[in-house]
Amino acid sequence: MNGQLRAYQLSIGIHAVLVLALLVFSSGLGAVARTRALDLSMLGGPPAPPPERPLHPRARFGPGAAAPLPPKAPEPVQPQAQRVNATAGMAPAASPPAAEPEQAPALSRDAIRERYSNENYSYIRDRIHRNLSYPQMARKMGWSGRVLVSFTVCTDGGVKDVRIVSGCGFEALDRSAVETIKSGSPYPPPPVETEFVMPITYRLE
Repeated sequence: MNGQLRAYQLSIGIHAVLVLALLVFSSGLGAVARTRALDLSMLGGPPAPPPERPLHPRARFGPGAAAPLPPKAPEPVQPQAQRVNATAGMAPAASPPAAEPEQAPALSRDAIRERYSNENYSYIRDRIHRNLSYPQMARKMGWSGRVLVSFTVCTDGGVKDVRIVSGCGFEALDRSAVETIKSGSPYPPPPVETEFVMPITYRLE
């Protein structure tokens, strides 16, 4: 009898605990639901007013008022030219021109004559002496001597102005010297006409 009573009391206690637990759980869920509803109501805020309808320009500024000028259209913006690397599109720098060789100063006509005379005097003298012929009468008479002759060599190698500067005293020898100089041309042509004064010697051997 006592055992049944205890079992009955234990069963009643377990059921009471379960009922209490259910009550506590139910009350907790209600508090959470109320908290969420409160939060949602606070976040919502008052509804936004409907947008106003645009007024006619005259109604906006009152009757008789002039409508404002339309806003000035913005000026078109010119597209900026794309910056290009200055060195990329440029042609390679030209190399500096080569320095021209320095030219020798121009010689005067007298300097040209002197240079030609120094280079060709011996050749012309030897050529005249190779062509020299001893006149037969002078050889027979035993005449000899030295004739100083002046002549000009032209730019084509010919000669002109052949004259006796100093004769040997025998006309035959003087005339022979003039003819020998004339017959020996052409000589090397000079850049400018050049005058020579040259001795011609007649000697019997």
